[in-house]
Amino acid sequence: MIFFDKINDKGESVANNFNGNNKTCLKEMIFQSPNGVLKLYTDDENLLKSKKTFRKVGRACVYFFESIYKYFIDQFVLHTHDLKSIQAKLEQSIEGIVQNLLLSKANSYQEQKDLVLQKVKSEPEFTADTLIYLQKRILALDAHMSSFEILHMGGKIKIDKKRVNVRKLILNIWHGFEEDFIDKEINLHFMFNKEFAEEHKINLDYKTISAALYNLFDNGEKYIQHGTEIKIYLNTEKKEFELIFSMMSLRIEKEELIKLFNLGYRGSNSHEYEGYGAGMFIFKRAMELNNFAIKIEPDYSVARKEDGKQFILNKFIVTGQV
Repeated sequence: MIFFDKINDKGESVANNFNGNNKTCLKEMIFQSPNGVLKLYTDDENLLKSKKTFRKVGRACVYFFESIYKYFIDQFVLHTHDLKSIQAKLEQSIEGIVQNLLLSKANSYQEQKDLVLQKVKSEPEFTADTLIYLQKRILALDAHMSSFEILHMGGKIKIDKKRVNVRKLILNIWHGFEEDFIDKEINLHFMFNKEFAEEHKINLDYKTISAALYNLFDNGEKYIQHGTEIKIYLNTEKKEFELIFSMMSLRIEKEELIKLFNLGYRGSNSHEYEGYGAGMFIFKRAMELNNFAIKIEPDYSVARKEDGKQFILNKFIVTGQV
């Protein structure tokens, strides 16, 4: 068995799975790694006899620890980048009402409150826009936190299914992107009416499916052809449903269809866009947590070229039990 201690710059133990008992029966070896010093202990008879073998095993352990460390750092950077971006937008928006300059004139909380109230009363339309904007950013924060849980908590996520009007759910997520889509002249078009959606609710977990849809629209905002639309179909038969998101978006090569759902994979036609290759993985994983299946059906017969980019009709199809 191998035990380990993580040693800080002062030579102090900062984390270990070794309680120090019977230390005289163990052999120890110190390894330098890019992220600090790792002290390994062993009570394995073969490793006690051979320093060379112990060193080889120790190096393998260090490589293993460093690989795990790098993976989680990469994931942390991915999400903190997005969260910081949202945070900056929140600060920028709220400063329109509660400016540092405005609050610096007040000496107490009540004076601050009075100044803000004057601002709200004098500019009600601006205030309303700001509150709507804040609500959208809060929705984005919630989706990112749910996405982080989907990525790293796996089967530990609690799924609480309820019958939901999927049209209302989609619109709730869409509103968070609506301003960006309007700028690109992209419309959302439901191919079923409100009454049909209300009559054919789907049993799903609101939180994880919201995160899935957020990632789908986030990808769509980058990859959909300007001046087109997203068409959404809902088909139900007996106890099964089929939910289809149809859009003119960047060409997906046939050999990429399966890879596109892999964590970190990005399509060959998408590299000029910012991204980490996590969106489709989260989308699929969230659907699987709800026992839904997801596939992509590209229609290469419907193709367009614009600004050196190739667009085709892509259908993202979700199926499952109603």
